[in-house]
Amino acid sequence: MTPSKTITMRAPRHSAGVRVIRLEKGFSGEQDRQTPCDGLLSALVREINTPIGVGLTAATNLEDLVASFAQAAESGALSAEERAAYVADIAELSRLISRNLLRAADLIRECEAQD
Repeated sequence: MTPSKTITMRAPRHSAGVRVIRLEKGFSGEQDRQTPCDGLLSALVREINTPIGVGLTAATNLEDLVASFAQAAESGALSAEERAAYVADIAELSRLISRNLLRAADLIRECEAQD
């Protein structure tokens, strides 16, 4: 019998439900015993979840910003200054998403290199 250790993450505004990651954990005898690897696995999951969470939050904000920009552009109510502000915000959010996804990918590659 192999029990599952479940870590629950709520994605901001994006999903109506809950995103769940299941981590399979070995079972020894009648009691569930923690091994040194369990702590490492938990630390790794936290390290990877941080840039993914930041990237997801930035992507959600970018989505909202683009919708707002499109609505304002359609109404013709955007000044040159407002357009420039939207473009600067969109560029910053795009950089934030890229940096954090690259960080998560680097962490995963580092773990693969350890095998």
